[in-house]
Amino acid sequence: MQLWGEPTRDHVEELAAEVERSLRVPPRVEQLLLELSEVRHIDVSTCRSLARLQRKVGALGIRTAFLAARPRVKGAAWWIVHAARDPLAMPVPDLPSAEEWLSGSSERLDEVDTSPGRARKERPREE
Repeated sequence: MQLWGEPTRDHVEELAAEVERSLRVPPRVEQLLLELSEVRHIDVSTCRSLARLQRKVGALGIRTAFLAARPRVKGAAWWIVHAARDPLAMPVPDLPSAEEWLSGSSERLDEVDTSPGRARKERPREE
């Protein structure tokens, strides 16, 4: 799916209807690439509509990549993913990254090493 220029909430509603139609017919959709590379500006109401759409897509367990190259659009994509609370959605900067994300089997946070001392060097304990 692709958005370009300065999409509005109405554009997203049309996109949502198209996505919902495609989800009703076999074969089952496992992945969704939302192409935002040609988007020049995206407003808050459009971001909210995309987050609502992503919540619906995420509820079906569909892995989503938001392909966004421009910094502001990439920031908006991160906001959308965060607002949707979908661990299977990820903003990506280029097509190879999108392909890698969509072909993966884990959630974003599954691969993060959260063991103590990972983020900072452990100090030796004084005896």
